[in-house]
Amino acid sequence: MPTHPSQRPLIIVADQLGWHVRDLLRAAAAARVRAQVVSFRRLIWTADRTGGQLVRARLLEPPPRPSPTDDELVPLLRPSGGEQPTVLVRCMPAGSLEQIVFRLDLLHVLARCGVTVVNPPRALELAIDKTLSLALLRQAGLPTPATAVAENRTEAIAALEQLGGQAVVKPVFGSEGKGVYRVTDRDQAWQAFSLLERLGAVIYLQEYVADVAVDVRALVLSGEVIAAVARNHPHDWRRNATRGARVRPYRLDAEAAALAVRAAETLGVEFAGVDLLFSRGRGPLVLEVNAVPGWRATRRATGLDVAALLLQHARRRQTPPADDPAHPARSRHGGQRG
Repeated sequence: MPTHPSQRPLIIVADQLGWHVRDLLRAAAAARVRAQVVSFRRLIWTADRTGGQLVRARLLEPPPRPSPTDDELVPLLRPSGGEQPTVLVRCMPAGSLEQIVFRLDLLHVLARCGVTVVNPPRALELAIDKTLSLALLRQAGLPTPATAVAENRTEAIAALEQLGGQAVVKPVFGSEGKGVYRVTDRDQAWQAFSLLERLGAVIYLQEYVADVAVDVRALVLSGEVIAAVARNHPHDWRRNATRGARVRPYRLDAEAAALAVRAAETLGVEFAGVDLLFSRGRGPLVLEVNAVPGWRATRRATGLDVAALLLQHARRRQTPPADDPAHPARSRHGGQRG
């Protein structure tokens, strides 16, 4: 007999046993769900001579012994007929291009073999790439800050001038405000862009929105906003909670909530952190969509048990491949609904 979704084991793919992983383990224990944490850096894919394939990973804790045995390998994809787990992606650690592609490849394999993956691998691909995700948001007609991306300093300087002579520089892949800084004059920008060009980096520029009335992080789960917080930092224009910003509960109006849901829907993200800047002159702007959002500050400000809600969503999800747009079970919000 097929396993009931609530009985499937939960595999959390992570890079470290941080607060969010521990919170998920707490929620899993309360729901009596078997949960294990595996390392995103220790994934293994094997294909045998008979046409079968396995995806396994090393347990994140206890740490692997110097000569690990197969007993420490946790199957994320079991042989045909076996009980398939639910896989919850909790991070996308830094690595080489080949390493990141390999990790995403294996998530695609899992999804196409019927394993429930949250968030779906295609959504992760789109959301972690700031250039592509912003282009898709713009194509969908969503309001975003003016943005320019170039590979060399000459075009980047020209773009900076079009943005009014100052801009926010961001890494194309990154989160929590890391590697984000503001350039305010041409000489400063030339030096920064020259360094990025020498490093082989892409120069991602976004307008500095000076008339921000409020900066909001909205958590979207399964097509609805479950919580929102306003963020303010007294000493830093970067208002990330991880940088010490103060947060308070914030009630989005229907229009702004619909905008956050549309942003997540456009990228197919089932559990998303949508950052909104409310400009006094232009209204809400979608800054970015995070497909591996944190909720520690939201939990502290609102008391909402986000981990429990996320776990409930993952357990309800149907198992057909999340990447298959032709599958009849796909909802209009980009994922399967239980």
